[in-house]
Amino acid sequence: MKKSAVIIFIIFAVISCTKDKTPSITPKLKNCRIEYLFFKDEITILGYQSIIFPPYDSSVVACSYSYADDKLTKTTGGFVSVPSGSNFSNFIFSTDAYDSIHFENNTIYTYAKINFGEFIPTYISSPTIFTLDSQNKLIKISKKDAFDPYGLVLNYSYSENLVTETDNNGLTRRKLYLENNNLVKVVTEVYDLQGALYSKKEILFEGFDNKPNPFKNMYYVKGAFFRAFSENNYQKVTVTEYSHLLDGTFGINSTWWFTMPFDYNADGYPKFGDYE
Repeated sequence: MKKSAVIIFIIFAVISCTKDKTPSITPKLKNCRIEYLFFKDEITILGYQSIIFPPYDSSVVACSYSYADDKLTKTTGGFVSVPSGSNFSNFIFSTDAYDSIHFENNTIYTYAKINFGEFIPTYISSPTIFTLDSQNKLIKISKKDAFDPYGLVLNYSYSENLVTETDNNGLTRRKLYLENNNLVKVVTEVYDLQGALYSKKEILFEGFDNKPNPFKNMYYVKGAFFRAFSENNYQKVTVTEYSHLLDGTFGINSTWWFTMPFDYNADGYPKFGDYE
């Protein structure tokens, strides 16, 4: 009996050692359908800019992702400028647009590129630079280009359940509110020269699950900026804009919402697309 107990103990010890040596691999998205991404109001596309999507086919995955050495190196699917009146102010989604991503420790460089075809050189933008801290939290975004030598610099500070985004001049640009380690609200307020509230925009993220988020801390993925702040996955977005109305009051100017239910794979990850 004693000998049998020793044998059983050895078997359990071997099994335990084997489990300890098994690497924990986080599933990586190979692609993502566009309805699970939120492109407007992130860094590359401002809230007032018009974006257009081609006729949508739910069987076609719009964005795809490539990896090397366990790092994301390319995201395919972005926006190209198209004529709108006398200028190119509209943006249309195209798989000819892609981001090339380069990591240097906790600094990530993303280069927006557009492939115009065999006989036209590929357009390459100046990099948008994302800086993370030791816990992979976003602390800074910077971007410079030929039209703006000073560029855009955004800093992120954290205080309990609030993330404050400030611009080059130290002025608050947006406030991001967290609950249960999930981003639930983004508020943008604009004030006039007299200090009175001129306009306000509120984005609500709702219907969170308790499953792992494949975009966690991946602020540099186009369309996943807001998802990157959350531990889990939202299923509804509501956008409400406030301004001064014709009757002189300050109230709701417009509102819209969108729901995006999804299933989960065997590992408990949401089926935004396929996984490696």
